[in-house]
Amino acid sequence: MPWINIPTEAVDRIATSVGPRVTLVQANQDATGPPDPNKDLNYRLHQSLRWYYLARERRSDTDKKSQVRHLGAILKAGSKLRDLLKSQSWDWLKEFEFEALAFELEHSLPKARSLIRELEMKIELGDDYATDGFEGKDLRDRIRMRSPFEWLAGTYLAEDYRVCFGREPTLQRDTDGELNGPYIRFVEQVLVEFDVKNGSRRFGREAIAKALTDARKGRYRGKGTSA
Repeated sequence: MPWINIPTEAVDRIATSVGPRVTLVQANQDATGPPDPNKDLNYRLHQSLRWYYLARERRSDTDKKSQVRHLGAILKAGSKLRDLLKSQSWDWLKEFEFEALAFELEHSLPKARSLIRELEMKIELGDDYATDGFEGKDLRDRIRMRSPFEWLAGTYLAEDYRVCFGREPTLQRDTDGELNGPYIRFVEQVLVEFDVKNGSRRFGREAIAKALTDARKGRYRGKGTSA
């Protein structure tokens, strides 16, 4: 998961984007009390974007499959080298410590097999497969019921808006039917600041509205979908 840098200037632009009628709530419990990080927009955006990237990672097993292939190649080459070393007469090679190399390979190759098995289990059942029975599989399936963008625009940022601005996220349209309003502008600015795109294109306002509506109504794409 990449490190997410949240510049103060970006947070300021996001907070301003909602318009003059909507302002951030006080981050302190009272005027003199300690700061409440749960109400700090910078903190919440960092958490939401981390969940967004986590959702992206858990929808794709490409990296794990690549690791399995790489470890498989290492295992194959290492096994051949171990067998070649073990087949030699060591009397004149001991001074080069090749015998020690064969010993190390004998113990390292099972570790490679173990890593491959663990990665294959994660591909099949999810990263948390060992946490509590099949909880990991359930979590991965649940994440895949929406796209990472849908989780971000419809759920994560909706809660951030609710907490940090003290308002319920709503959808509004202009007299000509165009989507507008504080929440739409809030999400739109977050997507711009952190370059969240649909391939090479920006997500439109209708996509943001659909993500929020689907989350509110509990609609999902379907269990386990990878689309």
